[in-house]
Amino acid sequence: MYLRTLRLQNFRNYPSETIHFSPGLNVLTGKNAQGKSSVIEALSLFSTSKSFRTNQMLDLVRKNTESFLIEGLIDTHSTKDFIRFLYHAKEKKSTFQHNLTQYASFSRILGILPGVFSVPSDIELLSSPNERRRFLNIDLAQKDPFYVHHLLRYNRAMKQRNALLRKMAFAAIDPWEREMAKSAAYITKKRQLFLENMEKPFIQYMQKLSAEDEVRYLFTPSIAVSEQIEQKYLHMLHKSRHKEAHVGYTLKGPHRDDFICQINGIDSKSFSQGQKCSIVLAMRLAQREELAKNVGHPIVFCIDDFGMGLDSARKKQLQKVLEESLNLGQIFITSPEKEPFLSDSAHFFSVSQGAVTRNELAKAKSS
Repeated sequence: MYLRTLRLQNFRNYPSETIHFSPGLNVLTGKNAQGKSSVIEALSLFSTSKSFRTNQMLDLVRKNTESFLIEGLIDTHSTKDFIRFLYHAKEKKSTFQHNLTQYASFSRILGILPGVFSVPSDIELLSSPNERRRFLNIDLAQKDPFYVHHLLRYNRAMKQRNALLRKMAFAAIDPWEREMAKSAAYITKKRQLFLENMEKPFIQYMQKLSAEDEVRYLFTPSIAVSEQIEQKYLHMLHKSRHKEAHVGYTLKGPHRDDFICQINGIDSKSFSQGQKCSIVLAMRLAQREELAKNVGHPIVFCIDDFGMGLDSARKKQLQKVLEESLNLGQIFITSPEKEPFLSDSAHFFSVSQGAVTRNELAKAKSS
């Protein structure tokens, strides 16, 4: 499976552009602010419905226009899938299409083009619990529709519980707490399993990128996973009602879960910038491997601003890792230059002022 064609219309600085990609390694080069990252951003919308650069859809609409359109043709060898993402600025409304069927909700096309995105802002994964929860949610949502169901259900029930807490209407809280406990149990189990499965490849990639050892995750959910986890969540919610009524919201649960990464027992957020960049890249590479394994077919992997924060040795190691793992799926990279990419299979695209030109298959000479 790979993205054969991407069409952008009035998206960021693209008036209208159609790009034909290679199933292997695709490298977009060009000066800053020309539109390289916007291509990766469009792919993130196809995979997750989210931009990694803004929370406002209006920011994605080209100046002096009223909507943007992105379309993609996915080649699955036996069939071809068409996906479409249209946003209307005036109505503040998005519509989605998969083949001939239109949807009002992105959840109906979630997972059609699964992807992992390594971007400069990933460094916040080491300092922000919100970003770490987002990391977990985006991955699990792409491969488990029940996870999406339980996450939405939990948040909806928690909103109702918070409103009742503020009114101190304790008699009406029971059904919402039961719903929260059931979904919280599912969410916590899936998060822990994901981190457990990702730890081995994460350690392997860390060793390749920076020769670190004794690396591990520490997952700290509100309730430890056990056979009675649902009942324990329910007991915790019931017990904390009066305390939480004074603050007006739920203090514990999956919305406050967290995990940290340690190297030799030290929290990774205290390390150098180069080590931090290696850590978040290893996390993304491990996430890519696990996601491809779970969905059962190749996936999209994107790196925006290749090698940012890495020294030359780590850049070469990253390049080697990518070239050895093309069997996991299509790769997209943005970079100001071609030189770091020595693979014979790399296809290069020049990006300038919202226009993309595909170059001939190029091989950079090693020094």
